[in-house]
Amino acid sequence: MKSGRDEEQRLKALASLGLVGADPEERFERIARAAKVIFSVPEAEVNLLDDRHLFAMTPQVPGRTVWDRVDTFCDVAVDDDQLTVTPDATADPRFD
Repeated sequence: MKSGRDEEQRLKALASLGLVGADPEERFERIARAAKVIFSVPEAEVNLLDDRHLFAMTPQVPGRTVWDRVDTFCDVAVDDDQLTVTPDATADPRFD
């Protein structure tokens, strides 16, 4: 997991939103639908990532809204200082 000032600021900003642990909402579904259209992709999600968990604001697995951070794609993306581009996650060793 990433550490340092940037991560501290990110976590502080996230906490200030008061959304960690909140239930999914239609406003996040609207954002995900817009992203699918704008980027011409089959799926888009809105997730919040704290220091230990991913909170799915647009859950793809019905009834499951919290995941361990270390088991998520988002953990890899946040921990990398570069843009994360993954054409095929099944062929990428970062997602084994």
